[in-house]
Amino acid sequence: MKKIALIVVLYNPDEQDVTNNILSYIDEVDLVITIDNSEVSKHKLLENKKILHIKNNDNLGIAKALNQGILKAKELDYKYALLMDQDSLFFDASKAIPELLFALKDKNTNFMASSLIINAGIEPISKKDRLTYVESCITSGTMIDLKKTDKVGLHDEKLFIDYVDFDYCLRAENMGYTIVKANNSTLKHQIGDSKKSSLWFFPFYKTYTTNHSPIRRYYRWRNAIYIWKKFKSTHPKWVKKNKKQTFSDLKKIILFEDNKLKKIKAIVQAFKDAKKNIYGKKKEI
Repeated sequence: MKKIALIVVLYNPDEQDVTNNILSYIDEVDLVITIDNSEVSKHKLLENKKILHIKNNDNLGIAKALNQGILKAKELDYKYALLMDQDSLFFDASKAIPELLFALKDKNTNFMASSLIINAGIEPISKKDRLTYVESCITSGTMIDLKKTDKVGLHDEKLFIDYVDFDYCLRAENMGYTIVKANNSTLKHQIGDSKKSSLWFFPFYKTYTTNHSPIRRYYRWRNAIYIWKKFKSTHPKWVKKNKKQTFSDLKKIILFEDNKLKKIKAIVQAFKDAKKNIYGKKKEI
């Protein structure tokens, strides 16, 4: 059986940046599967026998693209899949990927191994423990055991984008599997358009804002509401903590971010659609 297939989802990427990112880890895996969600693919990826490029010619969503990659990796008889965002980068892929593999093999119940996420521009934080067991993690920089997807299934495509990863983690845990973080696998990853913000009348107060667009605010809130309902009985502490973080982000939108009105309108629409069980791709806000 072949070992590691890396799956990276593309959406209108910067050609040079995504090429550099792929080159940084291609030697550490057996195959790179790129799933291109760009409506019009104008970019050219470097030609390499280790790259399998799949064009969708439309934005089908992160969940659909990840599922395409997983199914292709399984079809080609790979044992593990490493999931990456197009703009994520390991600090040292030659160390990070073996650490993920070590973490995944630590227990028979391990379904997913995640990296220690370092927001772009911030230096890595040293961790005492090599491994930490967690309830959830983001998609980028995670390795999954493909055999176990026979039981867990695939990502929920009706979510389209946002909370796709959390749903997958919590669902896997409900089936008896565990999620482990490999603290020596460090990943440089930008969350939204993260910026340090402060109030002009209170300059000593500093906080980070993600500055997501109105459509991303819509997806995040709509899917969060879905996840809260779905896992409130099996993961009550996780749901409570996520609610607190989400409403804290709302305060930051009001205090610090641009396009406040559009973002608040998007959140209101998210509540309406969640109540009506309207999911999938949102054409406009």
